[in-house]
Amino acid sequence: MQAGTSVRLKADPGRVGVVTGKTREIPGKIYWQIRFPDGFEFYQEIHLETLSEGKDPLELFSQGKFGRAKDLRGNITHIRLTGRLANANIGVNNVA
Repeated sequence: MQAGTSVRLKADPGRVGVVTGKTREIPGKIYWQIRFPDGFEFYQEIHLETLSEGKDPLELFSQGKFGRAKDLRGNITHIRLTGRLANANIGVNNVA
């Protein structure tokens, strides 16, 4: 792994960080330091996957590479709070 590589945890796809390049070696195992928004943690490479920038979302979905419902709700809430998501009431009739 190279410093600056964006990765996420396989067990928690919503947890995204960047490889710092620092490692720790415990007999027979190498742990990589990952910088997350809330701090630094060490993980083995088998627990990480690199982020695929520019890949087709449908292809990633078919491969099972997507976050959890909690992650989607959090992203939608963030977008709505920043005012970038239109309030689209498609198919809803306002009857007075």
